[in-house]
Amino acid sequence: MKAAQLVPEEYGSYYQSYINLVGEQHLLTALSKSGEKVIDFLSAIPEEIMHKGYAEGKWSIKEIIVHLMDTERVFAYRALRFARRDITDLPGFEHNDYVHYSNANSRSKADLLSEYKAIRHNTLSLYR
Repeated sequence: MKAAQLVPEEYGSYYQSYINLVGEQHLLTALSKSGEKVIDFLSAIPEEIMHKGYAEGKWSIKEIIVHLMDTERVFAYRALRFARRDITDLPGFEHNDYVHYSNANSRSKADLLSEYKAIRHNTLSLYR
């Protein structure tokens, strides 16, 4: 399926700009390629700055990576619920609390990237 085949009623309007970025690519191809690009980008960042944010009180690069992983997990769980026709209300999640309790800055870059790769692999497997 391509992004252009999605019906606006199938997603929140907030996500339209993200869907537009996919263009004419097949959605699974885009998801796979974007994961590779994220790994390449993050791999080039020196370990010694991974724990820093761009300003006081802002998330560090490591915390951003954890946020990406947490969000991908939450969305994959939601997709599973939709696919299984689970009509139970979906709870939200407070991403600031998730990051606060993640201990991201105590982890190595290699560990975070390894986990990111595993999550993306599992997400692609679910969606296939």
